[in-house]
Amino acid sequence: MEAVDSMRSTATLTALFLVTSMMLAGPVLADDDTVTVCQDGSCDRGTIQAGINNADPGDRVVVSDGTYTEQITIDKSIALVGNATIEAPEALEGDEDGRSNLVTVVGGDTEAKIAGFTITGPVDGLDSGIQIKDGAFALVEDNAILAIRDDPISGAQHGVGVTVGPMWTDAGTPGEAVVTDNVIQDFQKSAVTVGLDGSQATITGNDIACSGDDATDTIAQDAIRVWQAASADIVSNTVTDCFQTIDDAARGVGVHLSNGVHDTTIVDNKFEGAQTAILGFNLDAALMNVKIAENTIDAGADGDGGVYLAGTAYGLTIEDNIVTGQDSLGVFVGPDTSYVDAPDSEDVRVTDNLFADNDAPALWVRQSAPNVDAHFNEFDGNELGVLNTDDDAIDAAHNWWGSPAGPTLLEATSDVTGDAIEGPVAFAPFCLDSDCTANEPVHESPAPHAAVPPVAVPPAGP
Repeated sequence: MEAVDSMRSTATLTALFLVTSMMLAGPVLADDDTVTVCQDGSCDRGTIQAGINNADPGDRVVVSDGTYTEQITIDKSIALVGNATIEAPEALEGDEDGRSNLVTVVGGDTEAKIAGFTITGPVDGLDSGIQIKDGAFALVEDNAILAIRDDPISGAQHGVGVTVGPMWTDAGTPGEAVVTDNVIQDFQKSAVTVGLDGSQATITGNDIACSGDDATDTIAQDAIRVWQAASADIVSNTVTDCFQTIDDAARGVGVHLSNGVHDTTIVDNKFEGAQTAILGFNLDAALMNVKIAENTIDAGADGDGGVYLAGTAYGLTIEDNIVTGQDSLGVFVGPDTSYVDAPDSEDVRVTDNLFADNDAPALWVRQSAPNVDAHFNEFDGNELGVLNTDDDAIDAAHNWWGSPAGPTLLEATSDVTGDAIEGPVAFAPFCLDSDCTANEPVHESPAPHAAVPPVAVPPAGP
């Protein structure tokens, strides 16, 4: 996986914060570069915030077992490590932006590590478990981030496990983070959000569970949201149970990209039970240079299916994914009816994917068909292989349609061969087996379009 170019090196962070033995049996004695925290009076400090205040940049703050009911702010380069619980107080205090977080990381020179904690609510008005902003960087690793929500869960648009950059409507300043190997569950709105131009995150190896039945009639959750011209690498996460029943317009989403997100990869994740696994829902600016690859998207709830592009994208690659068991669709290239005047997408490539046993179109192209290439995919056992409702043809040559006889042509014959196609689809030559080791000679079908080069269109502002 390639991290975003300007992401601060995790290797540098590791060198700064080399953690050996975090916990000791009996009284904890501080080294010169370690501040200890415990509740029995045997350590340097008795609260986490006091330990942070007593630390110098480059120090470790080591927290012993126990439940610490406090909100903390990290404004220097330290490693905060332990096996303790940070619990929300009954009455929260807002920071200078009015946000009520359990852990806030701030400052342009701050490079912090937060590892080993249980960070938990619930309490009314809780914005984030951890927020990284004002130019700060944090490595958030091996934590359990739980119940970041109101009590009981509500429809208010807060309650985020980890926020990188500002909250939704704040003017704010960007942040950077590596969020890795955490368990994030029972949140209100999102597990992780990355927002604002300049905010960047690597989100990898996390176990994320939306609330499923517990939130279906309350709030539409996004497991991960990247928005407002931010960028992220989202790799090897497990995302489950993101669905809701509020109304037909709302969706439970695995990864939600909106408003000018750019240079973002979504690779090797497993999505199960999401109404929409990956949603591109851009209100003001096109998505740019987004790669969706090697993901497993299984058993989607009734919604918008696997990958749903509701607006415009410039440079979108969808490759090597497994999309199965969707109720509504596999991949949709829009815009949808909410964006009827959206510009055409350009340089959209749908390649080397497996679409199987979907009770809907595996690939539906509504607009921009001449700018969509669909090659070397396997279509097998779907209600419909490709649906093109654009007037122009889509280039869908060199695909396996589930039969060596090629696709079923709904508009031309009642003979059933492989997965069906509907609308102008340039399907020939097609593959004779699922490995695409041989192709059928060209049959008469709509001519494929000439290649369209990538178009670099700068995203609009917030």
